[in-house]
Amino acid sequence: MTKIKSTKRALLGSALALLICVSMLIGSTFAWFTDSVTSSGNIIKSGTLKVDLVDESDNSMEGKVIEFVDQDDNDLWEPGCTYKTEPVYVVNKGNLALKYQIVIKGIDGNAKLLEAIDWTVTVDGVEIELADLNGNLSAGEKSKAIVLSGHMKESAGNEYQGLTAEGISIVVYATQLTSEFDSFGNQYDKNAAWDGVIPTTLPDTVVFDATTKTVTLKDPTAFAALGLVRDEITANYGGRVWEWSINLDTDVNLLGKPWKPVTLKGFKAFNGNGHVIANLYVSENGVAGLFGEVTNNDSGNTVISNLTIDGAYVKGNESVGALIGKNWVGSVDKVTINNATVIGNKYVGGVFGWGNGNINNSTVKNSSVKIDNTVYKDNGSINTKEAGGLAGYISNDGKATTVNKVIANNLVENVTVVAPSIASALVAQPNSSNNGGAIIVIENNTVKNASITTTADATAAVFVSYNVGDKSLVQNNTEENCKTSVVTASTEGLKDALKAGNETVNLSAGTYTFPTSDFKAGTTLICEEGTVFTGSSKLNINGATVVGASFSNPSGTLATGTVNGTYKDCDFVGGWGAISVGYAGETVVFENCNFDGSTYGVHFDGGAGDVIFKNCTLSGFNTFGSALTKLTFDGCTFKASGRSSYNGINLWGNSELIDCTFVFDGKASIEWVDLCGDNKTVEFTNCVIVDANGTEVDIETAGIVGDYGSGNTIIYN
Repeated sequence: MTKIKSTKRALLGSALALLICVSMLIGSTFAWFTDSVTSSGNIIKSGTLKVDLVDESDNSMEGKVIEFVDQDDNDLWEPGCTYKTEPVYVVNKGNLALKYQIVIKGIDGNAKLLEAIDWTVTVDGVEIELADLNGNLSAGEKSKAIVLSGHMKESAGNEYQGLTAEGISIVVYATQLTSEFDSFGNQYDKNAAWDGVIPTTLPDTVVFDATTKTVTLKDPTAFAALGLVRDEITANYGGRVWEWSINLDTDVNLLGKPWKPVTLKGFKAFNGNGHVIANLYVSENGVAGLFGEVTNNDSGNTVISNLTIDGAYVKGNESVGALIGKNWVGSVDKVTINNATVIGNKYVGGVFGWGNGNINNSTVKNSSVKIDNTVYKDNGSINTKEAGGLAGYISNDGKATTVNKVIANNLVENVTVVAPSIASALVAQPNSSNNGGAIIVIENNTVKNASITTTADATAAVFVSYNVGDKSLVQNNTEENCKTSVVTASTEGLKDALKAGNETVNLSAGTYTFPTSDFKAGTTLICEEGTVFTGSSKLNINGATVVGASFSNPSGTLATGTVNGTYKDCDFVGGWGAISVGYAGETVVFENCNFDGSTYGVHFDGGAGDVIFKNCTLSGFNTFGSALTKLTFDGCTFKASGRSSYNGINLWGNSELIDCTFVFDGKASIEWVDLCGDNKTVEFTNCVIVDANGTEVDIETAGIVGDYGSGNTIIYN
């Protein structure tokens, strides 16, 4: 059962903090103004702000787990199923009217399973957008019922089997309604969060200093007015914008309200001074990010530094990033992107989507970067590619062509990157033109716990997916616990993906030729249901793993030559033998596989390794040569094919059979377990036969094991 963790938090900011004690309850809500003071003989006693998230019995859900409830009588998430949470409610437990915003974190997060789930939220049965999950509550009032619903897409394939989705949490942000008055008026909490309005005139909290050439943004309203700052400098301060820097002097909670990306045109710097911009929500049919573009019309470079974006959903078309959509000249330094979901059609990155700027000493964590060609379909066909944990596409083109572009000393951690083609955890596609000798240098970066997936005949990579012309310098980067996977739908695409050494290759349903020689040890090929390999196939996969494939050759021998690797959930069907004339190299494992041939289920002539069958079904007659190091059957079933006069198994080497069943129904003329080797040991543990009457009999009691060799040892347990 997938669960959703529920937490809550209240945010505050107050001019009265200078006068009245503000206490904070760690791990719970914040209590405002719980002390009292005396001023000019008058007692000022403040109210309290307290918000909670409760279930239908009014029990607090603080730190508890809300379970999804199955709507279709399924035990597990599977394609087409729908799960819903029990209703929860926001309740005002203080004596001040409040406004609240709910943010659901973790959706589109790191867990791969989340890719296959469509999420909806209803309030009192009415479906709403996540960004609209807010409201006002008077003292003691409770909100309407809030339900989160997850529907697994019908198209979800085998790659999602066995996965779990964890870390989804509900966070409640609350601030006092400005309708509450005290002796200071109703504006003392105006800095707590943005009200969702883009100012049309500059507020007095935007402060210009002509001496130092700095603009200071004092509150969220001032930050929202950033788009007006350039015109003010041009009109009233001499117009030399490239001499000016912008300083952020406040944390900004955007509360998930729609944000219009701001263009930073020609400024010297934007310094966040360690402040946090929380709960960014951008949905644009174009360039998208906190800053839409950073341009160089007036100067050579804009430095954006010392800033954290915590909690972001940014969706756009082309050039999309949590910080910047299109970065013409911006240098990013000491910026952190946390809990971000970044989605676009082309050029998508955790920091910026497209650009020729630098990224240094920065972090992207707990985030997902995804190209989704289903967004903004009205734009028609678009070449969907280039997604990177830091940046999608970087070029060294620009004014400073003799200066290297540098991506260095960054950390990418717990990040998922998905694109049809060209995806990586750092920079998907660097393009060094070498104009004036300049190149792009990507060095000394660290990637931890990243998952990178391409979905259409392409290569995923941890550091760089496509180094154009191999001109960019990629060096001294480190990775830890990272996974790359490719989804392909052609034989040639499969070969390319295997040759590239991707850890996981996902193959869409279809008919293919099996590219044996291209496998590398450690690779896992996951086949969608309906994936079929036809013709004679040499099954030596060089120590790799194949999951969910069907091998079919009705007209003749299916497999020849050395077999080496692991096959899970596979079907083998052959005209004479499902696997015929096979030779074991090193270790061969078949798990949950089915073998069905007209005569032989499996026919290993020999080999020099171990062969292990676990929970497999083998139809027809089966034989194994004496050169095998050891043969093991664990939980397997041997049964008649219905097309052959042979049924059973012929053992020439050391063998062990555990919890196996032989269906000897009398329909085949020869039914036996035959020991043909010399001086070998065969051990049976909890093995039975089902005779022609359908009766289950212990294999030793049945007496159907024949020893046609010499010096063999038979052990029954």
